Amino acid sequence: MLEPGDTAPTFTATRGTSDHESFTLEDHLGDGPVVLAFFPGAFTPPCTNEMVALQKHLAEFQNAGATVLGVSADSPFSQGAFREEHGIGFDLVSDMDGDVIRTYDLEIDIEDLGLHGIANRAVFVLDADGTVTYSWVADDPTNEPDYDELLTSLDDRFLRGVGVSEEPFPPGDHLFNDRREFLAIFRQLILHLYRSAVADRPVYQPFLLEVLQALREDLAGHCMHTILQFTEP
Repeated sequence: MLEPGDTAPTFTATRGTSDHESFTLEDHLGDGPVVLAFFPGAFTPPCTNEMVALQKHLAEFQNAGATVLGVSADSPFSQGAFREEHGIGFDLVSDMDGDVIRTYDLEIDIEDLGLHGIANRAVFVLDADGTVTYSWVADDPTNEPDYDELLTSLDDRFLRGVGVSEEPFPPGDHLFNDRREFLAIFRQLILHLYRSAVADRPVYQPFLLEVLQALREDLAGHCMHTILQFTEP
């Protein structure tokens, strides 16, 4: 099973439409995180629930700059009909041969239903380089992922690698007791601003990324320097 830090295999398959368009994962890397949601089969109750839930949260995924993709062994025609019936606004990818499913080590059989070579339910988040930053594979294919946890993983990718010093701030008057308290409060502010910026004011994205870089370099000094630099008239 793919774990965070692994490189996700790229693949070419078929887009889930009646036109049988080619789909290449690599074409979707580089512009933001990619959410790969593998599911056993269209029109089954658990899979319908999951895809509808992802659609319900689609604006939040898009606000985080993410591309959502569903992958199953269904035919492109079946996936297209499934998308249309349930108003699914993100792409579904058909892997009828099961090559992608096997590559991601997700192939299962559901003997009771006579289903063989289908995908177990799983979700992977890939960064711009195709590195896995979040993974979840169902113990039971009828289980659904934790959608809040999935969305949080997209937020946390911006702070991955941020080190928090245990040392107190230098002597003097400070609004925060220590760096950890500062990070906890500042993190919420940045995530709120970033979500708003992606949706409404993309011009602020470079500023927020600069602030996050400042967090990595020096939690107190560089952060405040960056904020002042960008807010000077």
